[in-house]
Amino acid sequence: MMNVTKSMNKCRISFDNINEFMNHLYLSVGPAGIGYPAAATQDLTVYFVLRCNEAAGFLDHGTISLLLKSEEIKEPELYRRALENTRADVSVTPLSEIIGFPNPDGMPPIDVVSNKEKMLGAGVILFPEVFSDLCKKHGVDQCVVLPSSIHEVLVHYTGEISDTDIAAFTYTVKAINSTELAPDAVLSNHCYIFDATTNTFRY
Repeated sequence: MMNVTKSMNKCRISFDNINEFMNHLYLSVGPAGIGYPAAATQDLTVYFVLRCNEAAGFLDHGTISLLLKSEEIKEPELYRRALENTRADVSVTPLSEIIGFPNPDGMPPIDVVSNKEKMLGAGVILFPEVFSDLCKKHGVDQCVVLPSSIHEVLVHYTGEISDTDIAAFTYTVKAINSTELAPDAVLSNHCYIFDATTNTFRY
């Protein structure tokens, strides 16, 4: 068994969102057959990962459960470290920068919010202050958060958001999920509305 104190010198505990309904077997069994410690948020489940060898993008999922079972680390400490590491890892990139085309005149901007590795980064939805700052930057009170995949979310700044807008965004999310993503990469089948005046999400 690895020593958690030594391992933390080169690894970071973090967590990511996953769709509980679509990935219930994955969460309950896990690659090592031991399950994952998890906590609910919105309609999603947060599960913990131990990130090692970041240059190679390696993610060790099963070790966390083993560490908790061996009591080398307690769950409150795990959660605290995960919050700190995940928050420090948030990355916001304009979609126009990623695709290499400027945003068309009159079209609301879109940001891609993930982690610095752009891998399993949808845990950013745990931090309302990130979205509050983005709304403030773009001069709006609300934004639409589109669950692009378990790796990232897209933030759309439309100002006023009607029920028709929500229905259109949800239709787009479902269409992309069913045609472009593998089932285990789907984060959610609906959009989220973030309200910066109350610092809350709804869906």
